[in-house]
Amino acid sequence: MDTEPDHADRRRFARHFGERAPGAAHWPRVADTREQLWSPLALQFADLGRDLFAVGSVAAVLQLVVDVAAVTVPGAAMAGLTVHEAGGKLSTAAQTDAKAGELDALQQECAEGPVADATRADGTGLSYSTDVATEPSWERFGKRAARHGIRSVLAAGVFLATGADRHAALTVCSTEPRGLAAADPDVVLVLAAHGAVALDAAGEEEPERAAIGEPLRSSDVITRAAEVLIGKRGLEPEDAYDVLWRASLSLAESWRE
Repeated sequence: MDTEPDHADRRRFARHFGERAPGAAHWPRVADTREQLWSPLALQFADLGRDLFAVGSVAAVLQLVVDVAAVTVPGAAMAGLTVHEAGGKLSTAAQTDAKAGELDALQQECAEGPVADATRADGTGLSYSTDVATEPSWERFGKRAARHGIRSVLAAGVFLATGADRHAALTVCSTEPRGLAAADPDVVLVLAAHGAVALDAAGEEEPERAAIGEPLRSSDVITRAAEVLIGKRGLEPEDAYDVLWRASLSLAESWRE
């Protein structure tokens, strides 16, 4: 696998995502038929998707996403994937530890926390705290989460295609203050985007009951991640390409060590 991005590919990506008109509801999709992948970046994501999407159900994909997050993110003690429904309801779609569901219940009760911040319409798609026990923006949730043994958290949000007010967030947690200092938030975003594509496949059906009809597309993962990087973090498309290249390469290397 090449470790340096292809400059021509980077320019194609920039043109592609630069075509979206300001305020347009939909982002341009990347073409990635298995016979003719459009770019080295798409091929890199296809390699990730071949493993993450190989399981046969939406629930299994989501579980694999959180399992991989817990293994590959330095300092992570557990991970959970949360759906933020319209109206603010939180539901835990997958978790590596029952505490993830408990933290979602706490966030629901306290009306604050990493999931709400990572999925805010006016946010950056990321939420991070080095120590929830002293986090000023989460005075209710943070102290209670600390009593559950969670001290630092990192959440990456993505906005689903199935419903304008329906979002998802992948959260990784550490039991130590600054326990996620070495974590790469962009790797968490890439994993969250894979989870979002699986949730989109489920539609309004509960993930544990949803089968995968059409093959899940790695190009949709790129689109989900790019819309956060460009639309919410304000990156130029060229810079978003670099982030996705580096994060997907880092994830593949750490996962397969």
